[in-house]
Amino acid sequence: MRGVLDASLLVAAVRTRNPRSASRLVIEAAAAGIYQPVITDDIEAEYREVLSRDRIRRGAPPTFHRLATGIMEGLIGSAERVEPDRSLRVVKDDPKDDKYVAAALAGRAEYVVTFDRRHLLVLGSHEGIRFVTPGAFLGILRSGAG
Repeated sequence: MRGVLDASLLVAAVRTRNPRSASRLVIEAAAAGIYQPVITDDIEAEYREVLSRDRIRRGAPPTFHRLATGIMEGLIGSAERVEPDRSLRVVKDDPKDDKYVAAALAGRAEYVVTFDRRHLLVLGSHEGIRFVTPGAFLGILRSGAG
């Protein structure tokens, strides 16, 4: 099984104080080889940019920097890097989110895992790619129904 993780999932994983949160467990499952994460240069750049924002860091646990670095490097190290079609236009209300759809298509991923209800989750599916929350993705992983 293959999945693309939206930056919203990384933000949730590093900001939560709950080490068993769905967002953390999704990232741990990638590191454990339970599924294959897919990434592009643009997605990695967004991960790094979002996690460096002051408003994201404000109110985060004291271990934020160490945790963010560990999660980021672990995820990037286990991900398959792909080169997507940059001309893809699917997310009409937020074209910068097209990079997640393009990565999923280029990497033959079945899922885009996100908290973005306004732009990605509302798509439901696109060309065989399902847009799901971290909790739903965990359920899929646990059931073995890829």
